Amino acid sequence: MSELVRAISEAALRMETNEKVDESVFPLISQLREFFVLMQERLVADTTRRTREVFLPYLAAKNAESMLSKMGGRFELSLKTHTDNPTVAKDAIELMPLFANLCLVLDQFEGGPRGEYTSELLEAVRKLRVKASETQFLPSINEELSGLDMKAFARNAEKLARAVGS
Repeated sequence: MSELVRAISEAALRMETNEKVDESVFPLISQLREFFVLMQERLVADTTRRTREVFLPYLAAKNAESMLSKMGGRFELSLKTHTDNPTVAKDAIELMPLFANLCLVLDQFEGGPRGEYTSELLEAVRKLRVKASETQFLPSINEELSGLDMKAFARNAEKLARAVGS
């Protein structure tokens, strides 16, 4: 994933330098989003780990996916309206090292002992969310909840609460 994060950074840097947003970043953002979507699916399907063990990495991947969706939307709006140019590229550049770090920590979690990377993962998500908020890549609460099946969410929240309590 580091190559993909680097490619997004390079595309954004070129756009910032040229002061013009172009379409080259869209497939890169989509690929990185897909990485996080697939990770969410793997974590949900993982029967070797307890729910409480995969909850935090799942949430981290979901956060990253939501931020990348917001990023893609800002680039698209900038391309159409010629506003937020080159600010959106500069903002994306600031976020990429944090995405790279999150990918690294998530890779360690998936390949390593269970529960070992909890504090690193929490810190990586916190830093990413703070910077995403500062750069307007953090989705609003309504955006984060859109498409959420509230009944399924309530059932899963109850399961998680029971699992954490045991």
